[in-house]
Amino acid sequence: MYMLNQMEPESTNYNMPGALIIEGELDESKITHAFEAVIERNEILRTSFEIVDGKIMQKVNPEVSFKVEIQKGNTDDITTYMKEFIKPFDLSQAPLLRVQLIQLAPNKSILCYDMHHIISDGISTKLFIEQFIKYYKNEILPQPKIQYKDYAMWQVSEQYHLKLEQQERYWLEQFKDDIPILSFPTDYPRKVVRQFEGKTVYHKLNQEVVNSLKQLQEATGATYYMILLATYNILLYKYTGQESFVIGSPIAGRNHKDVQDIMGMFVNTLALKNQVTYQMTFRNFLKDVVQNTLEAFEHQDYPLEYLIEKLGLNKELSHNPLFDTMFVMQNIDDAVIDLEGLKVREYKFDDTVSKFDITLQVLETQQDITLGIQYCTGLFKEETIQKMLSHYEVLLKQLLNNPDQTLDKYSMMTEEEQVEILQTFSQSSQMIGSQETIHRIFEQQVQKQPHAIALINDGNHVTYEALNKKANQIAHSLIKEGIQPKEVVGVMLETSIELVATFLGILKAGGAYLPIDPTYPLNRIEYILENSGVQLLITNSTTNQIDCYTGKRINVSDASLLSDNYET
Repeated sequence: MYMLNQMEPESTNYNMPGALIIEGELDESKITHAFEAVIERNEILRTSFEIVDGKIMQKVNPEVSFKVEIQKGNTDDITTYMKEFIKPFDLSQAPLLRVQLIQLAPNKSILCYDMHHIISDGISTKLFIEQFIKYYKNEILPQPKIQYKDYAMWQVSEQYHLKLEQQERYWLEQFKDDIPILSFPTDYPRKVVRQFEGKTVYHKLNQEVVNSLKQLQEATGATYYMILLATYNILLYKYTGQESFVIGSPIAGRNHKDVQDIMGMFVNTLALKNQVTYQMTFRNFLKDVVQNTLEAFEHQDYPLEYLIEKLGLNKELSHNPLFDTMFVMQNIDDAVIDLEGLKVREYKFDDTVSKFDITLQVLETQQDITLGIQYCTGLFKEETIQKMLSHYEVLLKQLLNNPDQTLDKYSMMTEEEQVEILQTFSQSSQMIGSQETIHRIFEQQVQKQPHAIALINDGNHVTYEALNKKANQIAHSLIKEGIQPKEVVGVMLETSIELVATFLGILKAGGAYLPIDPTYPLNRIEYILENSGVQLLITNSTTNQIDCYTGKRINVSDASLLSDNYET
């Protein structure tokens, strides 16, 4: 987190903001005193970070300058206040904490707080609020036995590293083979550098589904977490056709009783790898997920950063290393706190940051379960994510009601989508003969409408005749290079008109095409090229610089290779 902050010092991607709505008459002096006591009790709230002799060090300051900012407000729009309140932190200046009180009326206020993730996690935030409330009530809290610096020292001890050696062997065994990269279809092309702008959409599960979930839990012994995680794996399988996935899932990282009530950054992330086989029943797949999850929990101390380093993963700027999707389950407490005549409740607001492409959140209360998908707005439209939530619930219903079907039998389509597809097929005026090939059907269309627009992309368009000519040129270039029927041709091009022409040209030459997304991490591209039997690689001026492939290649941007005017 320190390094990420140094790369983007003006970023708020790793801020942890929150707000409390307080009804009743507040004592402002007691609020300041309470927060000062919390800061005094927790060294991590007086900790700053700096480089000393080339190493990142924590500096625990004996005292820090802190005050609660107080201002008047004239609207209940908490989101607007929070946007103005959240600002970047300078990690060299403690405290990495801000508090602001906004007085909306004599008996209603908003208490905003923000901490940097380097000193806090989800449990720390709860401890922060609990301790504030107790100090506001003038309670006396016992001093903690240890502080976060003691945990940090233990993490660099010989005892700790001996413990990690055995756990390291487990994790390296999990990823000794290919590391699957999620090929999830996006609405927008992926940028070269990862974008963090995000949004979250929610959907409450039907009570009937919640009841069925409870029944399967009792029948199998699997937890809600495991059942819903297994369902997410199957949803990804349906969307991508992939059979192996790595899904990140955070874990508290507080395994010792002495750190349960200590503020600081303890959370770790588990890289959960599961294998989907379409002929498995859901019940059997769930057993695998349960076993894999329990084993991962047993080895939860091994830091994700260590695993990424040991695997030698290239830190691509466009992707997260190891996984691009997360699964998070949280128990939500919506209780109203009575505080000396005050009513205090936490305000839930949407986070506008998404550190991963997609994060499936499961929010569980005593009454119901709500699904949320936090997504990168630079990759997906909101309607796509709304549809994904609907697909998840449809799939979950089927899995819960009939867990003994094979996975290929389940459908994620809603009733409306099924009706729409049936209507589309019933209105089709032409049936394609089973002996016709795709490129022959395309050529028939060229004869019928040579000057009609065949493709439009980013404002550019091409006619059927021009597209066919380009495809013929590529086909003849492939034949000149000696491509034989059914040989595999790699295609590493961005979404474009020339990509479609290339696919058609390969089919015309009798080959089989293998699309390779140029935004994949380099190690993934290398693996595909080495293990797919590619005889020739087609690139353009943008993707031609990939030097991990030393075999034959054609650059479709090179006019000299495609200069012949082939009509057929």
